[in-house]
Amino acid sequence: MATELIELTNNMSQLDSKITAALIAASISATLGAFNIYQYFDEKKRKKQDERKKFIEQQLNEFYGPLSYYINTSKALYTVFKSNKPKELRLLTHLLNPEKVYSHGKKVIFNDSDNKLILKIIGLCEEIEKLIYLKGSFVDDIELTHKYEKNDFEKFTDSEIKEIGLFARMLAHFNIVKMSYHGEITSKDFTSEDLKDFVYPEDINDKITTNIANLQNELKRFR
Repeated sequence: MATELIELTNNMSQLDSKITAALIAASISATLGAFNIYQYFDEKKRKKQDERKKFIEQQLNEFYGPLSYYINTSKALYTVFKSNKPKELRLLTHLLNPEKVYSHGKKVIFNDSDNKLILKIIGLCEEIEKLIYLKGSFVDDIELTHKYEKNDFEKFTDSEIKEIGLFARMLAHFNIVKMSYHGEITSKDFTSEDLKDFVYPEDINDKITTNIANLQNELKRFR
């Protein structure tokens, strides 16, 4: 009887050891499983962050950086161009009405330096247009690319034209100025009143500056 009791005790002890070992193994397996799941999602999150970081760097380096350079340079050259002319002179309206008499009582006739500045500005505008066509996919701002809610067209009432993005308005302005300068659009075809809705959209400057600042701040969070 004592021998049987000892044997039973030994068997139970062995069983307890096996159960304990199994529980430990299960616990380790569960821990490793949880760690692997955590590692999977952590790596997935890191990969997503790396992709976002790379995209932001491309947005800044390949699109917004060059765009800002072109716009600021053209603005600086336009300031030089306007520096010795009546304050109310606007390039597009003047090109369509070169006979206009300004507040100083005279017409404005462009000299050789004026024409060179205008051509340089037009060249920068062409670079902007090319940049938008080639790298516009880096832009995820719908107000720039597709629909600007604050469009304030007065003459055009068509809903489609009212919903175009700021890039489209800017490029339309650039092309109208270029065509007017080269005589492809004249006052016989359009008056300045006809084209008043296609002046340069000043809102685009603040929009681009804000987007650059937001992207730079987001990029800092990845460092």
